[in-house]
Amino acid sequence: MGVAARVEDDGDFYERLESLDEELERLNAEARVLEERIGENVGKILDRTTVAAVPGK
Repeated sequence: MGVAARVEDDGDFYERLESLDEELERLNAEARVLEERIGENVGKILDRTTVAAVPGK
């Protein structure tokens, strides 16, 4: 009954868990790329702001 149905679903559970884990790895890699790009852009903005704030430049 309930136990047998649960055992049958274990395969689906592990397949789904593996799929979600792979998706998480992909999203984390994408997040690292975006984090680096954001850091570079913020650095450029701060450089421009610093140069603009210095008198005579």
